Amino acid sequence: MKSSIRLVITDVDNTLYDWLAFYIPSFLAMIQELHRLTGVDCDALKRSFSKVHQTHRTSEYAFAIQELEALQTIDSHLSAEERVRKYGSAIDAFRSMRKKTLKLYPGVKNTLERLQQEGMTIVAHSDSMMSYVSRRLRQLDIDRFFSAICAPRDHGVPEGLDPGVVRRFALDLVESRTRRLEYSPDIRKPDIATLAPIFNTLRVPPKHTVYVGDSLSRDVLLARRAGISDIWARYGHQHENGLYNELLQITYWTEKEVKEEERLRRELGGAPPSYVVDSFSEILARCGLT
Repeated sequence: MKSSIRLVITDVDNTLYDWLAFYIPSFLAMIQELHRLTGVDCDALKRSFSKVHQTHRTSEYAFAIQELEALQTIDSHLSAEERVRKYGSAIDAFRSMRKKTLKLYPGVKNTLERLQQEGMTIVAHSDSMMSYVSRRLRQLDIDRFFSAICAPRDHGVPEGLDPGVVRRFALDLVESRTRRLEYSPDIRKPDIATLAPIFNTLRVPPKHTVYVGDSLSRDVLLARRAGISDIWARYGHQHENGLYNELLQITYWTEKEVKEEERLRRELGGAPPSYVVDSFSEILARCGLT
């Protein structure tokens, strides 16, 4: 019997790959290099990063170093571009560690390939800003499986910075080779408005759609609000405690975000997800494929 599923929407971080396992080691490598260059205490640097992340409402702000409070006195005489050049080795440390640690979960590539071969449309959907999602999918060599990426609009290059100074490669060499569907960075999952660009463009009814994600309060709740079949990627919660504790020191989460998370969990209630998978490849069965 042919599957009724025509559209697979998948979360990205902690669903296709372990975000903490690559981001935290990469971030800590950058912190260590910043400490070497400036002598500023690592904990002070982390506190400064947290403030910048809260300002921009993301834990991945590419231009955070230029805004660090802990470096303002040291760098007060430098222009934004001079700061980029001064801390180039710290950015290199991040990129070098990322290259070693950014890896797909087992079975992801083969599963995406199978879904594509079966004629299903696959869309990546994320709260992370478009450029970060796009580049990671390209780095992992899976962007070709996606018909589109749906993510918040980028923050862009800060005023006063020449893009040529901060970009080492042409965009067509690092960005995903697929359609971009952007939404406002002022909204977040589980707001169903984050899905509007997908349904307005692809015109696949929710009843023929599945949503895969690791977050009960963001992904599963989003799917339920939108009338989509939900698949909870339970494996995405398997992290080293040390990595999560490091994230808490630099995250953009404020007391407001924590309270909102609690409210969303109450809305979800005790109802279990429709489907639970312990590997990405298990979604094949949930999509009517064996």
